[in-house]
Amino acid sequence: MGLRNGSQFLSDKDYTPEVQQLVIQLRAQGKLADRIYAAAVAKDLKEVVTRGFKPATGSKGIDRLLGKRPEPGKERRLPGEDHTSVWCKNGKPQYLITQPYGLGWDHLVALVEFCKANGLQFSISSSLSWHFPGKTLAVTVARSGQDLDPVPVGLRP
Repeated sequence: MGLRNGSQFLSDKDYTPEVQQLVIQLRAQGKLADRIYAAAVAKDLKEVVTRGFKPATGSKGIDRLLGKRPEPGKERRLPGEDHTSVWCKNGKPQYLITQPYGLGWDHLVALVEFCKANGLQFSISSSLSWHFPGKTLAVTVARSGQDLDPVPVGLRP
């Protein structure tokens, strides 16, 4: 079951009959189709993206990446962040991943300015978000100079 020529996205005629049937069934679900897709891929996608890392406990604010521990309730948040988690390796925070439904001009400008002022960098991906895949973005933030992609090349979706 799958694609006839191995490409990632093709027209209906390029899918095997089994996949064509699944596409028809999914389309018949109407507005539920995106939720069905998200349910089917979210868990595996999260495992790929976070493999080798452990979720941080406590604050999920950006200060965790900067080695600061603000008072409870006074954590700084990134512009536009939503569904945020901090991921650690060897007990040290390495990445903050936030998964907003979108980012507007003001959020992007504020994010660039915040990262520049705090020695951070970020990347935005539509394929690495596991919170409602297909509807959210993954914004990965790391210290400047650090490898920005937590997912090894061979494991990227």
